[in-house]
Amino acid sequence: MNNVDVPDKLRQLRTLLGFNKKQMAEKIGVPYWGIVHCERGDITGSNQSKVFTKVKSYLELTGLQILADTPKTTQSPFFLEGHCYSIYSSQYGSSAAFERSYCFIFLRKEGIHHVFREAHGGWTRTYTDPQLIGKEIREVND
Repeated sequence: MNNVDVPDKLRQLRTLLGFNKKQMAEKIGVPYWGIVHCERGDITGSNQSKVFTKVKSYLELTGLQILADTPKTTQSPFFLEGHCYSIYSSQYGSSAAFERSYCFIFLRKEGIHHVFREAHGGWTRTYTDPQLIGKEIREVND
């Protein structure tokens, strides 16, 4: 794995496991700030470089195996905190057009729930992985 892959793989694994950054740091045995910097791809400085090396080793030894063993049909969609998504049913014509007008900002993962806030109305909505089956999910600019 090259260094460019680490931020995406780390974020993907963390999301798949349902961990926040603090929980992921505890799992790997690095400080919280190390996960923050690694997900940004920031490896400057000797302390960050050491943490990055430890995270990369963890991913190579454990994390990539977890990702590889997860069946693609049950793997959670990959949402990024603060990013906006359009989530709608692809099989219902006019209903889908109405649903497409919503822009959901991904807030966090709570257990099995993906928690979103609608960008314009401010109301919240949650989805579980089974609820997302058959939905079209597109990242959008708010």
